[in-house]
Amino acid sequence: MPDVFGNNVPGLESPATRAFDAYLAKSDTVDLTQPTRAIYTGSGGDLKVTLQGDTDPVVLPAVPAGSFLPLRVKRLYSTGTTVTNCIGLY
Repeated sequence: MPDVFGNNVPGLESPATRAFDAYLAKSDTVDLTQPTRAIYTGSGGDLKVTLQGDTDPVVLPAVPAGSFLPLRVKRLYSTGTTVTNCIGLY
């Protein structure tokens, strides 16, 4: 989709172009600095998140190691998250 200058700007249907260590940014009280397009899980376990546009957390149980989850996550919780090496893609 072009911006006001005619440059192509990636939309949400485009692949992620940046990443950050979401595991280090997990918190029970503070949102991520950037909502994700997807989360990569380096190890298996439970993933507790609040999705963009929602206020209630949800626990995704038994997420397999090496999963790419196409989720717009705004908060990754310390309590209730047992997966490690989470990478946030945006």
